Amino acid sequence: KTAVINLIHNASQKGEELPVADLSASFRQAVVNCLTTNLMKAVEDTGSKTVVIAGGVSANSLLRRTLQEQCDTKGLKLYMPPKNLCGDNAAMVGAQGYYEFLSGNIADQSLNAFATKSIEEG
Repeated sequence: KTAVINLIHNASQKGEELPVADLSASFRQAVVNCLTTNLMKAVEDTGSKTVVIAGGVSANSLLRRTLQEQCDTKGLKLYMPPKNLCGDNAAMVGAQGYYEFLSGNIADQSLNAFATKSIEEG
């Protein structure tokens, strides 16, 4: 996503015109292909007969349609929330933060985020 945004931004700064709609459609298709391929591989590896998608990405109509076609072809059950419930995860994190605050589970100003921290470190 960042590479596409940078490509468009850099071309704009140089006064170059790019087919933004075509780039966007190609990017969308590439992401859907990648997600679908990886998900179907995971289903195959685990022997699962059920697929569930959620979060903001699950609102994407091309992803929904492609997964439904794949699941129908493979005899898999697909669960996906209605689009109006496909909220961004930030809303869920914020809601949890609210309840943590209410329960007194708060941190002081020394708390920091570690985007690259290993999950092995605990």
